[in-house]
Amino acid sequence: MGLPIKRSDHRRLQKMDTLNIFCKSDIECITQSAQWLLERLYIPHAKMGCRASHNDIKKYGLNKDPINWGDLSVVHVSRKGGSYCVDIEEASQDAVHLQAYISLWLKRWGWGSVEVRTLW
Repeated sequence: MGLPIKRSDHRRLQKMDTLNIFCKSDIECITQSAQWLLERLYIPHAKMGCRASHNDIKKYGLNKDPINWGDLSVVHVSRKGGSYCVDIEEASQDAVHLQAYISLWLKRWGWGSVEVRTLW
């Protein structure tokens, strides 16, 4: 998975890339960005390969959410009118801190209104 992509960068790259080699759709950019946000919550671990970062989990209030840290991932992104919806699997639908974490960062990166749904 690549780095997150701000909406302004996506638009600029689309204008420059006449062959559509580098540019992705807005859906692909949001998927990549949301997945990157999830992946950055993990740190390397000698025995397990990686594990969730206790510091970041507390920092964002995610320790209050029921989350399966072993298989957390973005499974679908869709457009709903002028906004987007991101579906994340392996967290309770009550994982409001996780939903806010993803939604707020995507909004900061210019993607506008983004609803995040969490599901088991």
